[in-house]
Amino acid sequence: MMALLLIAFMKKHGPALVFVGLLLLIGGSIYLKGWSDRGVREISASQTRTIDRTDNRGKTNEKVRKFDSRALCNALDGVYSNNECK
Repeated sequence: MMALLLIAFMKKHGPALVFVGLLLLIGGSIYLKGWSDRGVREISASQTRTIDRTDNRGKTNEKVRKFDSRALCNALDGVYSNNECK
């Protein structure tokens, strides 16, 4: 009985349902495309931040090494200049 009702419903409203289904499919694909583009933008921004952090970390490590060398030189009663202890 339900099958007969479903067949009758599809005969009467089938084209409209197909149209609505196509609209939903097109809308969903546009929505997903927007999300994928957003994801790409976020990934590239994240990679840029990582590169900046890595560059800053290298500069910080260099400053720490210079500070450690300078502190060691001063502890040994030396004079630190031009990256050398004299």
